[in-house]
Amino acid sequence: MLKYLNEICIPNFMERKLVWMPYGLYQPTHDFGILLNPGFAKETYRSKLPEEKRTKFQKLASELIKGEKYHELNPFIFHEDSYFVRQINIDAGNGKWLAVDGLYGRKPDFRHIISYSSHNLDTIFDQSYLTRLFDMWVEHAEILKGP
Repeated sequence: MLKYLNEICIPNFMERKLVWMPYGLYQPTHDFGILLNPGFAKETYRSKLPEEKRTKFQKLASELIKGEKYHELNPFIFHEDSYFVRQINIDAGNGKWLAVDGLYGRKPDFRHIISYSSHNLDTIFDQSYLTRLFDMWVEHAEILKGP
């Protein structure tokens, strides 16, 4: 799988200027990953997200997942005051999230594709809601970015 990602998916991903791409959706488990374009990631990292916009966005995201069994009030964990998402939770109490691989509080390396991995997903619904929230974040980038 890693060879496939490195030799085929990643070069194609960068060449086509895609913003994000999921992988591993068809594994026997429900865990998966997302690759994020480093240019988009860097732009969101440099963009400040005012508290008022952050609060509204968290509420919108919470409403999206509230209809299911999820009760996260603030699904997104942003890096400091930026628009860059470090982690998305759908059920943090049970360890269900999608997070940037290997950051551990450090600044991402924007010379490479940013990789997110899910954790402890039990159902296709867990997978679907994390994917929907990630897409929501990317789609709202222009709206949420600060001045």
